[in-house]
Amino acid sequence: MGIKIRESDLKKIMRQIGISSQETIEAEEVVIIGKQKKIHIKEPNVFKIVMQGQTLYQIIGGSR
Repeated sequence: MGIKIRESDLKKIMRQIGISSQETIEAEEVVIIGKQKKIHIKEPNVFKIVMQGQTLYQIIGGSR
C-alpha cells in the first residue's frame, strides 16, 4: 500500500528541496562514451531535472 499524495503537494515539496523543473526528453538512443567502453541505450526514457542550480539527466533503459 503506497502513500497517496496530491500533485499540488508534490510540486510544493519539490520547490522546497530546490527542484525547479522536470521535463521529458524524447530520445531514440543515448550513447555514453568512456575511456574503455561505449554504452548504447536504445529507446530510453530521459528526464532533465534542474535541482539547486545543477542540471541532472536521468536515463532509464536497457543497454547493449
